[in-house]
Amino acid sequence: YNMWKSAREEHKKEIQEISKFRQESLSVSHHARIALLKEQFEQASDMNIKRMRQSQIDSAMVDYSGRLQELDIASERADIIQSPVAFGLIKIENG
Repeated sequence: YNMWKSAREEHKKEIQEISKFRQESLSVSHHARIALLKEQFEQASDMNIKRMRQSQIDSAMVDYSGRLQELDIASERADIIQSPVAFGLIKIENG
């Protein structure tokens, strides 16, 4: 039990570190994407193009929020659980 408990805590820490790294990476790419979309929005003169750019910005925001939430959930659910890997019968015969 102590070995499992120790391994579980180590696993949780590792998953949280990976999640934090992925969140930071996602945040950086999201900010760059939003900056580009806002620049394209500002440069557009046609109202249809502006509407399209605004829709892209809105979609990017929703996508970013969803991905952040997925990473949070994955980080919280990090655990070591037992589950069967295979089912079968082992037959041992003498030579």
